[in-house]
Parts: sequence; structure tokens; C-alpha cells
Amino acid sequence: MEDFNEEEALKRIMEMRSSLFSFLVMLLPPEADVEAVFQEVVLGVWKAVKAGEIQNFEAFAYGVAKNQAKQCLRKIGRDRLVLCDGPVLEHLAREWDKQVGFSGANDRQDSLRNCIGKLKGKDQSRLGAYYGDRQTIRALAAEEDRSEASLQQIFHRLRVKLKECIERQTAAGEGELI
Repeated sequence: MEDFNEEEALKRIMEMRSSLFSFLVMLLPPEADVEAVFQEVVLGVWKAVKAGEIQNFEAFAYGVAKNQAKQCLRKIGRDRLVLCDGPVLEHLAREWDKQVGFSGANDRQDSLRNCIGKLKGKDQSRLGAYYGDRQTIRALAAEEDRSEASLQQIFHRLRVKLKECIERQTAAGEGELI
């Protein structure tokens, strides 16, 4: 975990400003308020710095930018037709990473996808419902006729398995789930 004081973090954000802004311009349609999205990115990074949650500053900043771009596209999509959906956005983000020579975040994301693919179908569905569809633990527990506590324990075990798998993959090239 990188430890930043506020001055160092501000300096890093300012060093990355043009690169992050260009990244957002590439991901968002012309009608999007890129400056407003960029401000949300800076705010998100700043909050994480203050909370001490950043492990890799660049990866985190680009991840926040990608998530803010997705959020902006969802908002625009509610109002009108948008020709850039999630998979296209992911592809554009990967291509950007290749151009700027930054692949640390994508390596971990690829490892995560690979590790999720090794899970049982039911566990993959649970993760998709919780993280992708944003269903609550309460709703999932009701669907599965389980207690919320038991489902929280299942998610905890899945996160531990995925973390260990990712660590094995980044250390050895290919992880195996048990």
C-alpha cells in the first residue's frame, strides 16, 4: 500500500491530469461534460488517498476514471441513444493502456476474470448478481432462501479464494482455485 501525504497525492494527480483527461475524452461522447467527470475522478482519488486505500496510484486513478465514464454513459444512456456500451468501453480502456504503456490494472483485471471463470457456476452467478447487477445481500438471501449471514460468509470465502488465485497468477502466471 502506497502511503501519500496530501501534498504528494495532489502532485501525482496534477502530473496525471492531461493523461486522465485524454483518457476520459476518448471514452466519452462529445456531449458529455468531460470536465465534470474529471472532477469526480479527482474527488474519488482524493477520498481514497485520505482513507489510505490506494495500492497503485496510477491503476487506481485510471480505474476511477473508467468507472466514472461508465456512470456518465449510463446517465446519458437514460436520456438518449449512446453508441458506446460496457464491452466497447472496456476495449477502449485496454487499448488506451497499451498506448500509454500502463498494464498493471489490466493484468489484475484479466487475472480476476480468469479466476472468476474457474469458480462454480452458482458462485459466478452470485458474484454477478451482487457486483454486476448491484443486488443487495438481503435480496440474494431471499432468492436463495438463506440467511444474510450465511451469504455474507460465502462472499467472504469467495473474495479470499479470488484474492489467492490472483496472487498466484501474478506470481506464477496461472492460478488454480481449490
